[in-house]
Amino acid sequence: MWKKFGERRSQVAARPHASRAFRRARRGDERGAAMVEFAIVLPLLVMLTFGIIEFAVAFNSDSTVAASTRAGGRTAAILSTDPQMAFFAGQAAATALNINPNSIVGNAVVCVAEYESNNPNPCTEPTSTKMTLVHTGSPGAPVWQVADMNGANPGLFPATDNWPVSQRNYGCPTASQPNGSFDRVIVHVQIKHKLLVPGLFSQFFGNNIAPTLSSSSVFQLEPVPSTTCPLVP
Repeated sequence: MWKKFGERRSQVAARPHASRAFRRARRGDERGAAMVEFAIVLPLLVMLTFGIIEFAVAFNSDSTVAASTRAGGRTAAILSTDPQMAFFAGQAAATALNINPNSIVGNAVVCVAEYESNNPNPCTEPTSTKMTLVHTGSPGAPVWQVADMNGANPGLFPATDNWPVSQRNYGCPTASQPNGSFDRVIVHVQIKHKLLVPGLFSQFFGNNIAPTLSSSSVFQLEPVPSTTCPLVP
């Protein structure tokens, strides 16, 4: 009898030890499974995080380029009779281009021309003045200026642009249109955006490690006082 009682006690005493060993083994299995799952999910999380950053930076650059064209367009519209209209419009676009030079490849380009609805590229218009923007400040405080196509002489403009004042219509009456007519001016800004992780995301930009971001704004030339208009023959 005492022998059987002792056997029962030893069996009961052994159960907690077996249960603890089972729990330890189970926890070890769970840790191993968690590590495997983490290793599978980690690359996806990293790609998602960098993807959000990449596209956010690209979207911000694109928005800045669009704002730059609007600033240039407004300036061009109010300088209807200025022979240097395109250069001042280009400088206004440059001032509004708040982009770090380290985030682009090469220099930004600005074109100012008479708007022609049948030509999607204003830089090829005969009246187009094409300008290079060069960076003259520290990377942390972007300051862009208009230069010639060789990147020289920033801030120094020729006497006239490629759209003669005599060929612009800004509300003055003519023999064919006694009530006057208005031309429109287009300002086009273009940059080559440098991707942060081109190896991962260039495929989303046409396999281009420096995709082109561009924008155009069209404004009507502002009217001038009738007293400044030439007399209609």
